[in-house]
Amino acid sequence: MSITKRLRSRVQFPPEALSIKEVKKMKKELILLILVLVVLVGCSQKFPADVTGEAGQPLAPCRDTDGGAKFYTYGEAKDYYTTRSDYCVDDKMLYEGVCATFQWSGYVPHMCEHGCMNGKCV
Repeated sequence: MSITKRLRSRVQFPPEALSIKEVKKMKKELILLILVLVVLVGCSQKFPADVTGEAGQPLAPCRDTDGGAKFYTYGEAKDYYTTRSDYCVDDKMLYEGVCATFQWSGYVPHMCEHGCMNGKCV
């Protein structure tokens, strides 16, 4: 007896087994889902040239001119979309521009003990 015949003899389908029409519908849905996943994975691997400057290259990394959260040095955190300059909210509160992740910048609030002037603690 062949392997296929042995397997068929052991497989038991429940009485409410799917119809051929339902199986075909599920097959189409599965194929569509696989195509969508392939497209999404492909798009996540490459970026268009007008976004990055070069086709296939990721966005430029964030760069902080003062090297991070250095409250006594003025600097700017530059990502692809914006520049976040260190600035004083008032005479004590500093908003320090930092790289929040590899590609994105943000602000860290810091209370300067001796005051804030020109985007840095004094």
